[in-house]
Amino acid sequence: MTITEGPQPRRYRTSERTVILVIILAVLCFYALCFVSRVHEVRVSSLPDYMYIPHLLGERSATATRSSDNGQAILDRLAENAAIQSAERDAWFDAARAHHVRHRKENANLARLDLSTFYGGIMLQPSSACPADLVKTSSVRDIFDGGKWLCGASLLGSTSAYSDRPCVVYSLGCNFETSFERTVQEISGGRCDVHVYDPTLRPPAKVKAFAEEMKQERIYLHEVAVRGTSGHSTIRIGDKEYDSQGIGTMFESNGHDCVDILKFDVEGAEYDILEDTDWSSLCIGMILFELHGGMIRDQRGVDYTVKDGIRHVRRLEEAGFQHYKTEQVWVGGHAQAELAFVNYTWLLPALEGV
Repeated sequence: MTITEGPQPRRYRTSERTVILVIILAVLCFYALCFVSRVHEVRVSSLPDYMYIPHLLGERSATATRSSDNGQAILDRLAENAAIQSAERDAWFDAARAHHVRHRKENANLARLDLSTFYGGIMLQPSSACPADLVKTSSVRDIFDGGKWLCGASLLGSTSAYSDRPCVVYSLGCNFETSFERTVQEISGGRCDVHVYDPTLRPPAKVKAFAEEMKQERIYLHEVAVRGTSGHSTIRIGDKEYDSQGIGTMFESNGHDCVDILKFDVEGAEYDILEDTDWSSLCIGMILFELHGGMIRDQRGVDYTVKDGIRHVRRLEEAGFQHYKTEQVWVGGHAQAELAFVNYTWLLPALEGV
């Protein structure tokens, strides 16, 4: 009995296998490059020169050429890592691109969660870090809700970093509590001009005495409210209306092109600031603020969601500010947290000689 073999599969010659392998590798490399370019995408077309991080940009301004200094290299790497982490964080809200139906549903659910949830705290974690000296203005051992975290605090007292101007600090919201402002003056050796904005202080006699006392320490009181959009207007707080200014207008009214610190703690009114302020038009070193998710919810009548919080963080990131700190305020608060951002270009002098 003769056994005949059936048709045999075609065998590829070595040269053909090599060609096929090269094609497969080329396709894989193409998709890998597409992924990397998307992850590294940083929207910086509208950034002013002072906020440029040269390593992240194709075009460099004359004032932002890449330095071989170790400090610049550290900041470049931190900014690049932050951009990668932020892109991945934002992917959680891109339900349309999720590959699985279940993932699309879960991503949509995450976006709707109130910021006070466990997942809100996870998503609000910083994407970057402070590579310079980190100082807190008040410990929770001394004040129940703690103080603010300063990145590069040594620059406030430096006479060489920005010798063409004094240190400038804006503090929006006060309620006669000045531990932040006085600590800043202590750190800087009294070198800063501190401008405090709060229109709600009462009674007038106490306000007048308070203003005179603070003026002796180069802390100047302005009884004006803050608004999200630029210009002058009025704003209702409770049952009263007050004069209000946008942050940029505040700077202009005092003759400031750049400021070292902007701090705001305005009991829910931060929503409009975070939603409407054109951050890319402002020259600021550090931005420190308290987020009041519960107060925002009560004032607006809708939950302040995880997606809302990340959208506001992203607006700051897109303007060149690096998110280096998130900290709870107090256990009894609803979605309350201290957030801190720094402009790495402003921070560079703190790393000279590293």
